Amino acid sequence: MTHVYFWGLLAGLGTLLAYLRHAHVHKAKPDPVAGIHNFLAAASFIGALKIILFAGWMTFDDSPLTKSLADGPIGIHGEDALFIALGGIALGWASLQQLAENFNRLKSTSPAEPISQH
Repeated sequence: MTHVYFWGLLAGLGTLLAYLRHAHVHKAKPDPVAGIHNFLAAASFIGALKIILFAGWMTFDDSPLTKSLADGPIGIHGEDALFIALGGIALGWASLQQLAENFNRLKSTSPAEPISQH
């Protein structure tokens, strides 16, 4: 099991449990779809961090692996690190936005009212 897999599962489960606790505190009925979205968003955020770290590694590393990426079928070069990092930031931002929307939507519902999805 890789570190990203482990921390992604842990973040996803932790966020799902936090969502269920948040629903209990606000006496609202949790939406199963929002719970799944929270799990995936938290796991995706961990993946986004890994993408950003990979882009930083590509910028400063001069190993045979970096050279093989440049010579591979996709042709990833050190100059591409900026765009890879921006993709990681976008994924992280979208993940955090999804989490915030689900938790805020839970607060705005009346007690025991199911949460409707968009």
